[in-house]
Amino acid sequence: MDSFTIFSFIFFTAMVAFASWIITRRESLSTRDGYFLGGRGLGWFLVGGSLFLSNISANSLVGEPEAVYIANMSVMMWGFSSIVAMVLVSEFILPIYLRLGVVSTPDYIGRRFDPSVKQWIGALFVISYMVNLMPPVLYTGAVVFNGMFDVSGTFA
Repeated sequence: MDSFTIFSFIFFTAMVAFASWIITRRESLSTRDGYFLGGRGLGWFLVGGSLFLSNISANSLVGEPEAVYIANMSVMMWGFSSIVAMVLVSEFILPIYLRLGVVSTPDYIGRRFDPSVKQWIGALFVISYMVNLMPPVLYTGAVVFNGMFDVSGTFA
């Protein structure tokens, strides 16, 4: 990995950060609606793009093609069916969240039932995320970066 690659990565990352700051400097991002809901001013394209890009990870880019290669194309149905799930969520559940002013599922459950249930559900979601999702995503990301940048050879 040469210095131009590192410099260009840092430069473009800084440019995106600067452009984001210029665009959002007049918005109140310190409030709950401003931080989690974008001031309630985001259009369908940004909300849909956020849902789509939140669904993509190293597992989607590395693990699923490998599983297709090893097994068959039925693995791709998982990714395709998630589009249907995102459309259903954005059509039926998201308007309820926006109307009530909640920003997460534990927040909704806390309003619907009890704040103690909100704490339990939040802890359950975090533990489930750490145990089920983070290890394969971090591992596949490490495999990809090692293959792209030869990290193990650089630090060996």
